[in-house]
Amino acid sequence: MKSLVKSLITPFLSEADIPESNKVVGVFGGGFQPPTKGHFEVVRKALETYPQLTEFNLYVGTGGGRSDITQEQSLAIWNIYKDYLPSKVNIIPSSNPISSIYSYAKDEPDTQIKWFLGSREDKPEDFADFEKRTKSALGKTNIEPINIVTAGGVSGTKARAVLDNKEEFFNYLPNIKDSDKEEIYNILRPIEEGEEITSWLEEEIKGDSIVCDNCGWTWKIEDGGNDLYICHKCGHDNTPQQSSTDKFFEPLQNLELNTSSNPSRVDYYKDHIKNVVPSDFKVDKHKDKIVVSNITKKGLEHNSEFRDKLVSLTLSMIDNGLNLEPLPDIIFIEDDKKNADNILGRTAHYDPNTNCVTLYTHSRHPKDILRSYAHEMIHHMQNLEGRIQGIEGHNINEDEYLQELELEAYSKGNMCFRSWENDLKND
Repeated sequence: MKSLVKSLITPFLSEADIPESNKVVGVFGGGFQPPTKGHFEVVRKALETYPQLTEFNLYVGTGGGRSDITQEQSLAIWNIYKDYLPSKVNIIPSSNPISSIYSYAKDEPDTQIKWFLGSREDKPEDFADFEKRTKSALGKTNIEPINIVTAGGVSGTKARAVLDNKEEFFNYLPNIKDSDKEEIYNILRPIEEGEEITSWLEEEIKGDSIVCDNCGWTWKIEDGGNDLYICHKCGHDNTPQQSSTDKFFEPLQNLELNTSSNPSRVDYYKDHIKNVVPSDFKVDKHKDKIVVSNITKKGLEHNSEFRDKLVSLTLSMIDNGLNLEPLPDIIFIEDDKKNADNILGRTAHYDPNTNCVTLYTHSRHPKDILRSYAHEMIHHMQNLEGRIQGIEGHNINEDEYLQELELEAYSKGNMCFRSWENDLKND
C-alpha cells in the first residue's frame, strides 16, 4: 500500500521535497542529426510509462561530424519539442552523451537512473545495438537500461536525405503545430549551391529598402537610423537571423551595418561574405540577391588518397593477425581550431560504447593522423576482446591496468604503423 501511495504522490512533489535516495531520473542521449519523431516518441513513451521520474535529462551530442547538422541546430529543435513535453525534461548539450550519462551516474550514486534507448520494432539491428551499448552498465548498481520500442520511428539519416523536400521532410517530425514544423525546417535547411543567400536572412530586401516580416511596411535603408531593423509601424524587430547550417558564415552573426558608408546592404553583405568564405567559393550579386556557388567539401575525409592509405593500413593490421572485426566507425573532426591551438588538445580517441574512432585532423600532417588511427585501433581490439569494459577515468598515473592498456596501444600501434609504412615504401 505504501508503494502505491508513493507512486501516486511522487509526480506532484518538487525536486526539493524528494530525498536523494528516492530520486528516479530518466536519461536519454544521442547525436540527434536531426531529432525526429522517432526520438521524440522515445522520450514521450518513457515519460508516460514511468510517471515516477522526478526529472528527465536529455543529452544532445555533437554528432561527431557525421553530417553538416550542428549541435546548436539539434538543441534548437529539442527546445521546440520541449513545449510538447512535461516541464521535468532538461535539454543538456554534451560532447559525448554516453560519457555524460555514466558521469552523472557516478556523481549521483544514490539516484536511481533509468537509461532509455530506442529500438524500432522492425529493426533487429536496433535490439542488438541496445545490448552492445548497455553492456558497460551491467555492473552499475544505480543504472537500469530500458529499451523503448517504437513503431514508425525514423532515422536522422533518412530525414537528412529529404531536406530538399519540405513536405516529405515534415513526415519525419512528430505531431506538432505546422508553424513549429516550418521553424524546424528553416533551422535545418542548408545553403545549396546556387541558392539565394537571402533565404536565410529573416527580413526581405527590396532594392535599397527593408520590408517588415510582421506587417509588410517598407522603409528605406538610409532612413533606418540607429534602429535600422525596428519597424516604426508595428515595433517588430527585423534583425537578420542567420542559420548555423554552414560554419563558414558564422562571422555574419551580430553584424552591425554602418549605413552611412554602405548605402546598399546587398553590396555590403556581398563584399563581407567574399571575405569570410573560402577563396574558391564564388559570390555573385544578381539584382538585389546574393548567390553563393562552387561550394565544395574539404578535409581529409573527402581526400581519396588519404582514404586509400587508411584502408591500406587497416588491412595491413588485420593481415598481421590483429582482431579488429567488426571494424569501428570513424569520425573526422575537421574544423576544431580551438582544439588544434591547444598544445595539449585531443588528437584522437576511441569510444568503446559506440565502437567509434574519432580523429581530430585540423592543422595536422596526414601521417601523424594515420599513426593516431593505428593507436586507437589497438584500443578497438582491446574492446572486442572484452578488456576495457567498465573502465572509468583517463589518468594512467592512478590506474596500473589502464597504464598497461595504453602501453600496448602505443607500442603495438606504432609498430603496426611502421611495418605498414616500410612495406609501402619498399613496394
